[in-house]
Amino acid sequence: MKNIKAIFWLISFFPIGLYYMFKETNWSTVTKIIISLIGMFILGIAVSTGSASVLLVLSGLIIFFSAILYFIYSILKKNHKRPAVLLFIFGILLMGIGGTQISAENAEAERVAEEQKLEEEKIETDRIAEEKRLEVEEKTELAIAAIEKVTETLSKNDYKAAEKAIEDIPEPNKDLSNKLKKLQDPIKEYEIAVNDTAEAIKKAEESKSRADYEHAISLSDALPIGNNKFDSRLAKIDETITKSEAEKAKKELLAKEESERKAEEERTQAASKNNNSPTENYSEESKNETEKKSSNDNITKTVYVATQSGKKYHFDPNCRGLSNANSVDNISLDVAISQGYDLCGWED
Repeated sequence: MKNIKAIFWLISFFPIGLYYMFKETNWSTVTKIIISLIGMFILGIAVSTGSASVLLVLSGLIIFFSAILYFIYSILKKNHKRPAVLLFIFGILLMGIGGTQISAENAEAERVAEEQKLEEEKIETDRIAEEKRLEVEEKTELAIAAIEKVTETLSKNDYKAAEKAIEDIPEPNKDLSNKLKKLQDPIKEYEIAVNDTAEAIKKAEESKSRADYEHAISLSDALPIGNNKFDSRLAKIDETITKSEAEKAKKELLAKEESERKAEEERTQAASKNNNSPTENYSEESKNETEKKSSNDNITKTVYVATQSGKKYHFDPNCRGLSNANSVDNISLDVAISQGYDLCGWED
């Protein structure tokens, strides 16, 4: 009976069971120690996992129903009912303590869960807000870049793309919208200037006129934004006009040379006709001119004579005719002829 009592309390309420096991049972010491260690191990696990209150409730239920059975047994056996009543009260007390603790634990768990939920909601809210902020920042940067591109190109397509980029920003941005709207007038002016330039270039391409080309290039240079297509077309026009001007200049030069050649031929023919006079007059004039020239030459020319031998004059002082002369004088040719000197035979 004492062993059953110890077993009952070891199962129902371990601390009381330990008391009855060591006091009233005749189990071996090793058995008691093993049971004690196992029970302490189970209690330790229950406490560490937060299940101690559940064990109290279970113990209370076991004791409570055992008390009812024991009370019925006491009535049938007409024994004292006081132990059954005490056991009944003790079971209710354990269930109350365990239930209260479970309620407190549940409340704490709910509070912790609520706090955790609020914290998670706050984290999620912050995450969403941060994502939105990053999205706003990213799309704002894209919109700014799109507006800068419009400023550089003054293109309608780029303007529409910038409008779309501003609309994509999650939060309205009036500053960017106003900044973009200010570019509407420059875009219109640029479009008009581009059309005027295109027409001027087309006219220059058709006329191949230097004046039209200069007008077109002045309009192109005045554009606030360069246009590679216009530059390419203007370069081709300039090349064509320059080539045409070179060919024209060459033709004009050839025509001028031909005109000068014909004029020279006409002047030569006219001079030839004017110079056709009688042959006798020309011969007489030529003879007189020759005699006059010869007379002047005779006066100025110097000759060499041997005054003591012979009557010959020499143009060369080293002439062989003077090799035996004792003395040689130099006189003018006119004087030598007037004195009767003749030209040396060696020099004739």
